[in-house]
Amino acid sequence: MPLLQSFRNLSPKTRIGVGLGLLAWGAVGLQISDRTEERYFKPTEEDHAALRDDGASDHNRRPGQRR
Repeated sequence: MPLLQSFRNLSPKTRIGVGLGLLAWGAVGLQISDRTEERYFKPTEEDHAALRDDGASDHNRRPGQRR
């Protein structure tokens, strides 16, 4: 039995509960992923310096123009 058909066979109250549960799960996941990114993947001063020195503004040059 396909998943969508199984979902449609549930009572309306159960479908609302499942939908709200999925929304809550998504919201919690977004919050956790943001906090995890801030904690473990915060750029260091070395990263910032590498971006500044790496020619990050190359997209402003005209084609064929040298640095």
